[in-house]
Amino acid sequence: MYMKKNTYEKLFSACPACPPEIGGILGGQKGIVTQFVLDSGCKTTRGDFYIPNTVYLNSVIAQWQAEKIEFLGLFHTHPQGAEMLSRADRAYIEKIMRSLPESVCRLFFPILIPQTELVVFCAEWRDGQIVIRQEQTVLVL
Repeated sequence: MYMKKNTYEKLFSACPACPPEIGGILGGQKGIVTQFVLDSGCKTTRGDFYIPNTVYLNSVIAQWQAEKIEFLGLFHTHPQGAEMLSRADRAYIEKIMRSLPESVCRLFFPILIPQTELVVFCAEWRDGQIVIRQEQTVLVL
């Protein structure tokens, strides 16, 4: 995943060490993440489970479309030591991928470990299947 260096730095600053499960969406142009929006009013049933506020996030995505900003994926935070996608994360990623138009064939789903690292996962369609794999973050100026 390509991401502007200043966007990367702002993302880390915006996500506090607690609570461990918050999230938002990623946007950009030409496949490069240039911005993000933190979720607003997200519902959390437990302290360790993030449920996106889809009404709010979809309104941001619609606004981005008018501004020629591509929706590139969703991110959420995990606590220290939880760098992998959970079974629930994988199921949600597949649900999102199946709900989008066929023109959306690839999205990013990073896990941000506050104050530590960004672990990027990419979901894409291959031969009629959704493949989820880990990938590196490349920072660009």
